[in-house]
Amino acid sequence: MNFIKQKELEVSGKITINRKSDFDSFVRNRVSETGYTLVFDESLKKNNKITYIGNQIIINDVPDELINDAFEDGKTS
Repeated sequence: MNFIKQKELEVSGKITINRKSDFDSFVRNRVSETGYTLVFDESLKKNNKITYIGNQIIINDVPDELINDAFEDGKTS
């Protein structure tokens, strides 16, 4: 908003969303690299379920069962 005000730009009051992916860009974040894609709701950042330190993304309070299923042996490297 500050950028728009500073540049004195005119913006339409109507935003058209034609596809679900258009809406997703407002409420979801996507981190993608070779071998993985992490997509998560913006609300998870707001309630500290997903945080980061430096270049590490941290997912907090994941149930043990989900971690064990993902890593099979329940151990991290």
